[in-house]
Amino acid sequence: MSVQDFWSCTPHETRLVCEAAGARELALYRRGLWIAWHTAALTRVKRMPNLGGMLKRLGPGGEKAQTASEILQTAGWITAAYQPAGKGNNEER
Repeated sequence: MSVQDFWSCTPHETRLVCEAAGARELALYRRGLWIAWHTAALTRVKRMPNLGGMLKRLGPGGEKAQTASEILQTAGWITAAYQPAGKGNNEER
């Protein structure tokens, strides 16, 4: 967040930005721990497990991909949320 962005945000928006940054840092930390643990575990095995089998156990992973219309709808909501009151998008949410 730039200094200009910081001073144009409300305290609530600033708190949300800080919480999101904290969540990103925690996710990176957890990922690092996961990588370190699995690296250490795999160095101790006598025979490397099949990578295909390991990947298959992870499953398809996550949610289904969004459609183009879902992405555009979400982008519209985000844009409307950041517009000053009384300007731009007048449609109901």
